[in-house]
Order: sequence, then structure tokens, then C-alpha cells
Amino acid sequence: MLVHRDRTTRLDLPTASAGEILDAVFHTVPEGVERIYIIAGDPWHRDAGRYPYLRDAVTAWLNAPAASWRTDTGRGKDRMAGYFVHARNPVGRYQHVSGEQHVEMRSVGEWFDSDGADPATIRDAFVLLWKALRVHWPDAVVMGSPSQTGRDLWTRTIPTLGQYADGYPVLSEELRGLLHATAGQGRTELITPPAVPEQLPALVEYDRTFAYAKHTWKSAVGAPRSGSPPRHSPPGARRNRRRPCSGLAQVV
Repeated sequence: MLVHRDRTTRLDLPTASAGEILDAVFHTVPEGVERIYIIAGDPWHRDAGRYPYLRDAVTAWLNAPAASWRTDTGRGKDRMAGYFVHARNPVGRYQHVSGEQHVEMRSVGEWFDSDGADPATIRDAFVLLWKALRVHWPDAVVMGSPSQTGRDLWTRTIPTLGQYADGYPVLSEELRGLLHATAGQGRTELITPPAVPEQLPALVEYDRTFAYAKHTWKSAVGAPRSGSPPRHSPPGARRNRRRPCSGLAQVV
């Protein structure tokens, strides 16, 4: 079932390959559509039984040959290219062989729990979200994912005049690379606690994504610089170095 604006169309997708979905969609909707959300069925898991891991099945589905499409190579620094391989919510970015059409294929699971929801309900949810954003930002758009949309909205809060006229200060490339290479975040650790029952009573997941926003809201950003103590500093005053912290952690 395909929903585009106020139209609902039933599609025939025997294999549900990426190429088949793209061809079927663009035979139905006008050119210019930039994003397709998959609501149900998880087509990238159709051959999951042939692979040891879901990521392998997703990779194979994204890279399967498509006669009329190829992997998108991007259109400038603000346009992402290639595929994002994720076991549950992958992103496929494709370009028509003519070079005129660019489109993303994403899982709506990035936004909503779609269990039991029909495509029209998901469409209405996106429309309501867009209208709510437009109340505060008249030119706001709903981007591909919540994180992309959140970052776009956050950048709109940065003044364009005064001290930020030349852009918002962030860490240098060197320091960002160092933090990225040495940070221990994003790990998944499997442990076996003692006395594990045969059936676990519950499964709990803690998401601390937004905790970082509170921790770094008033932290320093920009290139580090040395500061001198006041001329009449008390005995024992020392020269301190300002420690930088990436402000981009506010929106993850």
C-alpha cells in the first residue's frame, strides 16, 4: 500500500527488492519525491535466514543490483550519500541512472512505533509534526530522521549576528578526531550475571541520549585558549587552561 498526499495506491511487489520498490513508487507518484518510508514488512529482512547476522542481510538487500538505479554519490556537503547499514532502521540512498532523480529509502521506525498503524495514519502524523514545527519556525521542514531534524532546528536558534556572525564555534578538527578516536561511548557489552533464571522476568533498555544535552548545555566550546590570572591574584593563583567541550552533544 502506497500513500502519497491524499492518494492511496496498492502496489504489486513480488520480491520487494529495493529496485522493484523504487520502480513501482515512481511509476505512481510524480518525480521530485525525495524520501520513501517503509512502514511494514521490513523488506531488508526477507532473506535474513541466509545470513548469520541481520546486518549482513540488510547489506545484501541494499546492494542488490537494480536496473534503473545506482548508489547515490551525493550532491554537495549537505546531501548525504551511500547507505547506512543498520539491522533495524537502514537507509538506502539511490540515484536514477539518468542522474535526474535522487531518493532516500528509510524505515519509519526511526520516527514512530508503527505496529498496527496504517500508512495513512503515519502520513497524518508527519503532517501534524510539520504543522507543529511551522508554528515556531515558518520555514522548518521534517528531515529524514529525528536527529537530522533536531540538529536543523537547533542551528536555527544560533544568532546570525554578533559574535556568531561567522558561524558557531566548535572544536578543532584535531580535537574532534581525538575525542572520536578515544571516546568509549556507544558500546554494547554482554554480561552474564550470576544465578540467571531460565526465563528472564523483563528486558529493560535505558536511553541516555538526551542526558548529554543537560550536561553540556553551558559547557565551553571553540578552540582552547590560555587565560591569565588577575593582576592582583591571591597567593597560589595559577594559570588555567580552558577545557573545550563539543556543543554538538546537545543534539545526538
